[in-house]
Amino acid sequence: AVPAVVGEEEVSESERCHERGAVHGLRYNNEGSRLASVGTDGSVCFYDGKGMVLERRVEKVHRSSVFGCAWNEGGTHLLTCGADGFARLLEGSSGDVVYEWNVAEIQWQERNGGSDTGEDSSSNNNDKVPMGAMQLGCAFVKGEIPISIGFNGQITVLPIPTSLDLPFASNASKLEKPLIITGHQAPISAMTFGAPGTNTIYTADTDGVIVQWNGNTGNPNGRVFVIDEVDTDILGKVHGGATISSLAFCQNDENEDGKGTLFSAGWDDHLRITRGTHCIDKLPLEAQPNALSTGTALTVVMTVEGLLLVQHRKIISQLFRLPYRATAICLSRDDATLY
Repeated sequence: AVPAVVGEEEVSESERCHERGAVHGLRYNNEGSRLASVGTDGSVCFYDGKGMVLERRVEKVHRSSVFGCAWNEGGTHLLTCGADGFARLLEGSSGDVVYEWNVAEIQWQERNGGSDTGEDSSSNNNDKVPMGAMQLGCAFVKGEIPISIGFNGQITVLPIPTSLDLPFASNASKLEKPLIITGHQAPISAMTFGAPGTNTIYTADTDGVIVQWNGNTGNPNGRVFVIDEVDTDILGKVHGGATISSLAFCQNDENEDGKGTLFSAGWDDHLRITRGTHCIDKLPLEAQPNALSTGTALTVVMTVEGLLLVQHRKIISQLFRLPYRATAICLSRDDATLY
């Protein structure tokens, strides 16, 4: 027997939930009394949790696909996020948008050192939202704090202004500005320590991303981003998506502030030069690099074809070809002996 679709004949076209495309998310409130759905058409639908009767459809909550939604603990408000780079807070009974966060712009400003450059996050890509800033998921975490997760793997903790006078208490009202929590999505392929006494750690992965960490707390200080190169997708790939094979930190590399220089070697056949969380330069290599080692002022790059010497952000030697295939290198502290 063919199963009957209960109630299909009673539902008019105007009562149908989402007009087109897919439904990306369904969330009950904690009591199970109400259900919300979000989808490709940018709308949010509210239903009775028991009978699944459509109560309200709010259209054009987002300019494009809505990928996620989440109720707060009391079930009074719904958080949504979407491909337009926004997260929005809706009043649960009326469906009105009471607040919104432009997460794409927040991440764009963070990538530019936290300053407002006057340039919109979408202006470099024909008014399209950067891929990395598309928001794929959201939630309320402990303390009724709203968060949103982007395609680039970064979590944005969203502040709630006290002026909203919401019916629930949120620790997010204590935040003065959004907080971005970062890390790695791909396998970590290299690690090194920063300047002595700073308790700084650098890690790199197979997507070409470098993260600076606070060694005392274990918290990320932020991702390394490239100066004078527009990261239109806000993905933070220092080596263009190529695997970073090695990291090395040189304390005395003509750095006036005394904070030292981070070298990263990637399978894009470049040696990248970073200070703090700013990648400031790159050197093309003759072959694919596999390892790095630093002494006091000298850095040695091991490639599949041989060795290169780097000093003061310049390659100072021709390629030294070895009569064997090296798998590891180590330079003495005084720059005199290479193993």
